[in-house]
Amino acid sequence: MWALNAEATYVQGELDTVGATSPHINVSTIRNYSLAHPPIEEQREIGAFLSKQASEFDALTTEAQRAIDLLQERRAVLISAAVTGRIDVRAMTAHRRMANVEVEV
Repeated sequence: MWALNAEATYVQGELDTVGATSPHINVSTIRNYSLAHPPIEEQREIGAFLSKQASEFDALTTEAQRAIDLLQERRAVLISAAVTGRIDVRAMTAHRRMANVEVEV
């Protein structure tokens, strides 16, 4: 599919496009386009590179999901502690109100 975005393909498309008010091209015309194909060894190198990149992205996604899960768990524990009175959030709320008042003045 990437080959269809190549400049040479666009040039072929411009030559084959018909219609003044609504330019279009037929699929049968596109089937006859000449597309560049890199040598098989280069294709393998590209495939290996893309596989490595995809693996790295997967690892980063997994790490990010672990961080999200941990933060959600910590949030739930904090809310539970505040609701059950194990921590006193009144002082934090008063401090936050004071900070907002000072900023507004």
